[in-house]
Amino acid sequence: MKLNANPALVAAPLFGLLIPLTLQSPAWASTEVSEEVHEKCLKASDYLGCVEAQTEGISPITTSNNIDRFGLQTPRGAVAHTRRDGAISYFFPDSVVAVKNKNKYGRYLSWRYIYHYNDPGTPGYWKPGTQTCTGVGSLKKCVQTASVFVRGRPSGPRSLSWRVDGDCIDYTAKWEKDGKPWQSLKGGRSFESEKLEEAREILQSYCPKIDQLKQSPRAI
Repeated sequence: MKLNANPALVAAPLFGLLIPLTLQSPAWASTEVSEEVHEKCLKASDYLGCVEAQTEGISPITTSNNIDRFGLQTPRGAVAHTRRDGAISYFFPDSVVAVKNKNKYGRYLSWRYIYHYNDPGTPGYWKPGTQTCTGVGSLKKCVQTASVFVRGRPSGPRSLSWRVDGDCIDYTAKWEKDGKPWQSLKGGRSFESEKLEEAREILQSYCPKIDQLKQSPRAI
């Protein structure tokens, strides 16, 4: 079954797809690669080399030590998008696979990304003790519990790995382990949620060629 992107959802990419990370960039930067170049290089054995051959004067998102703005290692083979809050989403094109449902392929796909962000942390605090009493008068008895100090969560850079399942017919997506149901990617752009916009662009790029994707034995 060959699927085409929903024409009501197709628009110029809100974020664009960024070039994979490299060790050779002298400074951290955010540079977009056109959709035409991305599509041309997607199947190349050396994606970065292909992009560099097609584009002049670009600077990948990285540092000279392959460390990003959070001091975390930049994953190899990833395509990076810097979100408005400064967090970085690293999408892995090679992770996109078709997954089966009811023992059939052609509708669902899956992909993986890593999310780097700064956790502001939470302060510690004292939880007051409690007093519980039973009985009345001379029979009244009370039990007092001591106050307890609840430790806060330290601030600092964090790295989370996510796997996402996408439905190429209903245009919905589900993030593994977040406890939420399938989320709709229809109804126009969602400026409140950049992760939905990223998922929308991935479905638009890969759903039309789902029959060409590697097939995962995993079922949903």
